[in-house]
Amino acid sequence: MSRVGGRWNSLTTRWGSQNVQMYMGFGRTMPMPEVDVEVLIEASRRSLDILLLVVINLHAFPARLQAETLKVFFSHLRTPVEQQLCEKDEPYEWIMASLQGIQIIGRKFFQRDAASRQRFIDCWPHILKWLKALLVVRDEYEERRHYSEVVGEIYTICSFACPGVLGQDEVIKLAFRAWIGIEGRDGKDHYTVQPLLACLLDYGGKTNAGALHMERMLQACDNTAEDLLDKIAARLEQATIHSSPMNIREVIALSSAMGSITYLGQSFTVASLRASVGRSLVAVLKALLEDKEISMNHIYAVRSILAGISGCLSHQKVDYAYNVAEEGILILLAKAALFDTEPQGLPPLHCASLAADILKHLLLCFIYNDEMIEKCREEVRGLYAGNLRFKDMLDETPKSFRETWDSFEAMLLENALLLRLFEMGYAPENGTCANRDCRVLARRTRFKKCAGCTFALYCSSSCQKADWGYHRTGCKALKNDHLSILRDRYRRLPRRVVALHINRYWDAIVRLSLEKGVPSEDLAVRITWNAFPIRVEVFDWHRLLEDVAKNPHLILAAENLYGPEGGRREWILVVLRMEGMEFPCIVHLDNKLTKSVQAPPCMSDTEEPERASFVDEDGNAIDCAKLDALRAGVLLAKSYADETGESVWDGAILRKAADKIIEEFEQELCEGEDAFKIYE
Repeated sequence: MSRVGGRWNSLTTRWGSQNVQMYMGFGRTMPMPEVDVEVLIEASRRSLDILLLVVINLHAFPARLQAETLKVFFSHLRTPVEQQLCEKDEPYEWIMASLQGIQIIGRKFFQRDAASRQRFIDCWPHILKWLKALLVVRDEYEERRHYSEVVGEIYTICSFACPGVLGQDEVIKLAFRAWIGIEGRDGKDHYTVQPLLACLLDYGGKTNAGALHMERMLQACDNTAEDLLDKIAARLEQATIHSSPMNIREVIALSSAMGSITYLGQSFTVASLRASVGRSLVAVLKALLEDKEISMNHIYAVRSILAGISGCLSHQKVDYAYNVAEEGILILLAKAALFDTEPQGLPPLHCASLAADILKHLLLCFIYNDEMIEKCREEVRGLYAGNLRFKDMLDETPKSFRETWDSFEAMLLENALLLRLFEMGYAPENGTCANRDCRVLARRTRFKKCAGCTFALYCSSSCQKADWGYHRTGCKALKNDHLSILRDRYRRLPRRVVALHINRYWDAIVRLSLEKGVPSEDLAVRITWNAFPIRVEVFDWHRLLEDVAKNPHLILAAENLYGPEGGRREWILVVLRMEGMEFPCIVHLDNKLTKSVQAPPCMSDTEEPERASFVDEDGNAIDCAKLDALRAGVLLAKSYADETGESVWDGAILRKAADKIIEEFEQELCEGEDAFKIYE
């Protein structure tokens, strides 16, 4: 008998087979001489029982012997698949045990041991072949050997040891197939997200080509981006809502994968922004925050979910924002902000800043859709009416979050009142005929749009025909992407809101133009509505001519700025930047609707300052120095709420304030303008 076999027999003679196993099993408290462990490691090359015994006790081995054991595992894995299947009984057991051994040793060992890391790199092609082979029969190994956990840890090691391979077709396909998973014999959903997450983090999001590659590999596995996101959402809910206790580590991994996928590419982004996905994320966040025992892992999971929701909201899709608001995200943000702790020795969790970012994304959506404004108003009204501790909870959150919440409320209240004023005819949209020899000023509803660009307005067919020789060049230069911007029906409310605010802040805009040295006849304004506070920039509109191919829709808009002799009318070109696009507006400059008004007697004597929502390029607040109708309406609503004990968020209070504004200021607002009827 060989020396190894003799040594093993010697051990079993002295101790007995069962005693050796028990001895190994309690290796931490009953250390076996290393020379005997070396014999067992060598014997594990030939005996499956000993290999399994070594794997079970591997955690108790010193680092030197773990490195020796890895050599044995790699030797088994280097055996060709066909040879292993033909020559050995239970061939998959040998490989599964070797892979489990690598899993037990874990990534930290390979970070410390460069020689073992290199052996892993050299063995990776063989490891991948066996992982693929085992995938076919994994239903036999999930319950006993936990194949999903093994492949997850192997990919984690791979992402550190040899990340360059994570862009290879077969590696990505295996990651997707391991993610898709199976229903095991125990009826459970067996899958692992770690391989997919490793590929996403190390490869998929780096380039557009990488994103397309990932999408092709997903299609090769007979799945779509929607399938992928739906399954992530369902598994997140399973790990939190339908699992007792919660599988918090899986929640962190799943939400991290979702966050990476959201930015992967167009199809993945679109799939992430569906209402069903947003609703699932809010439901998971609610379950995490309402769990009776909040651990540090809970807070990490909360942070991960907040990051995913914030990433989706950054695309400014109103449907997505509406659905997360409808699911009750506002109170969850206040709760999450309470967990803005910094564990000792760990990086900050930033829960409060992520919650504040979500609030900022939500308030930016107010400009798009009146239903979004009303939904958030109802949610805030319910918070103050139905949760007596809500105000106390806000007071306990970090100052930065409270300030963002105050801005959110201020902008929400202003927009909720503005909707009611718009319904009554306040700040109507004006237009001017695009025909240079006409330029008549009237309500936009009195004009017809050019069928080609849908931007130029004409008071009659004769004016359109007379202007066609001038307008046709710019109109025909528009491509589909520019036309889609000009024709977007969701631009109507933003255009009207921006027109009002340009007039409200006109004094500040003039001051900025003087500081920047932009002549009044060349002045244009860009409003960036992608971040809060909203940035206002003044510039010379001739800069748009520097890139005609990029800006044909903006240059077309500039045609409307001049009269028959080339002199400027009371109009200004405003470029509204939102959703990654630039949309032009022609704003009529008229302070009639935004001039200072006399405060009604019922208004409180103490005027609170307007909260700044707009800033200049340097971040300085831009204020409306006047008490105009909108600002007066906000103060009136608060006064009525104080007098009656009702909530300022009540629709009846806002309607009462709007009625009073129109009643008090109708004569001032309509003075000298016969065409303007406030209740039109």
